[in-house]
Amino acid sequence: MYESATGTVVQTFTVGFLQSEGLMQTLDDYFGRFTTWFESARPDISDQQGSGNLTLHSLGSVPPNQGQTETYVAISTGIVDPAGEGPVR
Repeated sequence: MYESATGTVVQTFTVGFLQSEGLMQTLDDYFGRFTTWFESARPDISDQQGSGNLTLHSLGSVPPNQGQTETYVAISTGIVDPAGEGPVR
């Protein structure tokens, strides 16, 4: 949970996960997640959904609604082991 003074504007990103509620992250946390994702990739293994290679499947954008900004979307998959507790997709 992030705490800040009333009126402070914080830029965040919405991050979703398959079969999960997802979360919102600050810019630093968001880029840290990508670093971890790339560093923990396991392209040497596969599962019923295919190769463990990090794969970008789709990029897109959603036009802004009134008072909002444009939203960018990326769909990617891979098998990773970020916590060293066993690989996950």
